[in-house]
Amino acid sequence: MELILDWEGPVGPGNFPADILECEALAAPGIYLRIKRYENARTVAYVGQSVNLLSRFDQHLRDILTFSVDLRNRAGDVILPRDGGDRAAAYNRLGVLAPVIAGEAQRTEFLYARCGELFDPDYLSATEALLKERLEQRLGGALETLENRQGISTGGLDEEVIIYSETGRLDDDFVGLLIGLLGNDPVRFCLPAMEPGT
Repeated sequence: MELILDWEGPVGPGNFPADILECEALAAPGIYLRIKRYENARTVAYVGQSVNLLSRFDQHLRDILTFSVDLRNRAGDVILPRDGGDRAAAYNRLGVLAPVIAGEAQRTEFLYARCGELFDPDYLSATEALLKERLEQRLGGALETLENRQGISTGGLDEEVIIYSETGRLDDDFVGLLIGLLGNDPVRFCLPAMEPGT
C-alpha cells in the first residue's frame, strides 16, 4: 500500500483561515504535526491524527490555555509540567504564567495532510504510529523534542506500507522544517521475513 501525505499549513493562532468555508474544510480526517519553535532553533514536535483536524487543533490550543500540557518558556524548557503541578498554586501564579501561556499558544503551528484519494482514512492510526517511529529515530539526542509520550499501535498492519510526503503546498521554510523532522526518504513498514517452511 502506498500512501501520499499532501502536507498543508501551517495553521495556528493568527493563521487560521478567515473564510468560513476554508475553516470548515479543516473539519476533515487527517494526520498532523503540531510544531512549536523556540529560541536557538529548538523545535518541539507532536504527531497525531484525527477524524476532525479542526476539532483536534482546537483541543491542543485549549490544553495550552488551561495549562493541561507541559508549559514551556521561550527557550523550550518546561516550567510547569502537565502532571506535576498543583493547579491551585498555578492559579496563584497566573500573573506570571499568563504571558508564558500566551507565548506557547502563539508559537503553536500545525502542518496537516487531509485524507483523500491518495491517503485512506483507514490508515490514520497506522500512519500516526509510523510517523512517530520515524520522528523518534531522527530526533533522539537532537535539539528537537518529540512530545508524544504514549505508544501508538500500527493497528496490526498485514501489508507493507510506504508513506510519501508531498510538500508542494508548503512554503520553503516549512518544507525544510518537515524534511528536518521526517527526512527525505519515504516512511516504510515492512512485514517481518517469514521463516522457511512456515
